[in-house]
Amino acid sequence: MGGWKRTCCWVQPQGGHGRLHRGRKCSVKLLQLTLQVLLWTLRFTPQSNENHGETIMNLPPDIATAVPALALLATALTVLVAVAVRRVPDGYALSIQRLGRYRRTLGPGWHLTIPVLDRAGKRVTLVGHHVEVLGGTPGADADVYYQILEPSRTGQAIDEVDALVGREAMERLLALSADPGAADLATLGVRLKEELNRQLNRIGLLVIRCQLHVPTL
Repeated sequence: MGGWKRTCCWVQPQGGHGRLHRGRKCSVKLLQLTLQVLLWTLRFTPQSNENHGETIMNLPPDIATAVPALALLATALTVLVAVAVRRVPDGYALSIQRLGRYRRTLGPGWHLTIPVLDRAGKRVTLVGHHVEVLGGTPGADADVYYQILEPSRTGQAIDEVDALVGREAMERLLALSADPGAADLATLGVRLKEELNRQLNRIGLLVIRCQLHVPTL
């Protein structure tokens, strides 16, 4: 299975993905087009003809005066839409913070947010997560592979989801290795997967595989 993103735990979250900009390219292009139309409108706004009491383009003065105002209104609405609408690409989730506090998690698709008040957090992939747990059991490390099934249930933890899984895996692995009836590494891996899914399924995560191995120098 390709495309796994690896995180090494003592417990360290996966590197940040930066802000989400790609989904807003369409809105930016629309804004640029609207500004061009506004400049064209202001350039060719009909001027008054004092001799005839009407505009050069034969428009009534009140309509000629309203043209720039309508153009400004259209520009303002376009700017508002460009800032308020966010697109999350397929296979990703995005957390939204309002006034510095977690508000909600956006799944793939188009979403409406509140300009100025809402800010985007990290863009997190839904599949291909790989967390490496070092020293979870004497003489062995663990590789945990998981995916995010329901990002809305993951909540605020989605920004540091790899770190969360790493901590849970470390705790469960230590508890399993302390069990007097602990078996071989393969069996411990199966038991670790079951324990993690029992704990993480409630926040929308699914552990695909847990593999224990002897650390290499």
